Amino acid sequence: MRPKPIVWFERHLIASAGASILAVLLNYDVLRQKAIDQGTSPLGPMIGMLVTAGVVWLFWFLIARRASSIAKWINVVIVAFGTLTLPWSWAEVFGIGPVYSVLATISYLCSIVATIYLFHPDAVAWLKSKGRNSPVDPDVFA
Repeated sequence: MRPKPIVWFERHLIASAGASILAVLLNYDVLRQKAIDQGTSPLGPMIGMLVTAGVVWLFWFLIARRASSIAKWINVVIVAFGTLTLPWSWAEVFGIGPVYSVLATISYLCSIVATIYLFHPDAVAWLKSKGRNSPVDPDVFA
């Protein structure tokens, strides 16, 4: 059985993806117009959303289901890079609109929290054992 921190990682990662997808869908017209104004494809925001959803699904599968430590560290690097570049992208995020800004903030915070769960001792032990040597915890699904 997966330890609680891995279950919570999974939930926060899915919440992050959901908020991000919702942000794009609710603000697609604005994002599409921005893409056109910048001379890029009007499908760019939709393609970006689909690629992001695919990457999140891949990390969910590799970390929460396959206990991949390599995927964990790649996820950590991506979240750290996002944190370091946040000051340069935040103005653009808030320029799209209030709904987008709130959903993007929720998505970003959920991804940080999800990543933090990967450093809980139970999660570290589970990932180290490749998910094989974890004790059965009856409260995992509580």
